[in-house]
Amino acid sequence: MKKRIKQIIQKTPFYYPFHNWTVKKKQEKEFRNWEREGKPDPPPHIVKQEVLKTYAEEFGLTILVETGTFYGDMIEAMKPHFNSLYSIELSRELYEEAQNRFRGEGKIELIHGNSGIRLGDVISKIDKPALFWLDGHYS
Repeated sequence: MKKRIKQIIQKTPFYYPFHNWTVKKKQEKEFRNWEREGKPDPPPHIVKQEVLKTYAEEFGLTILVETGTFYGDMIEAMKPHFNSLYSIELSRELYEEAQNRFRGEGKIELIHGNSGIRLGDVISKIDKPALFWLDGHYS
């Protein structure tokens, strides 16, 4: 029942803008706490986002390939910085949630399957340098 209610709410037009805003605020708070605690390992997600943005700018990269979509927070954060974004997700449930989240986003392509297999499909579509964020792991 709870899952069904969540699915209904996610289909409303205001769900993902609100969700994205709350995720960003949470990440900013995690960053402040991480700095206050002396920057222990592992760094928070927002630090990883900054690393990707830095590499994209430094090397003029406009394509991002990610393995391990999870909830799609990295793709959401990288949307303004890349022209094409590919993300491979093994979990059917997480893939479907990401499909809902990024519906209508033409520059984002979500792929369901094992990244060790599906990565070759993505590489065959790319005709210029790309940034690879190999973050796929058991969640």
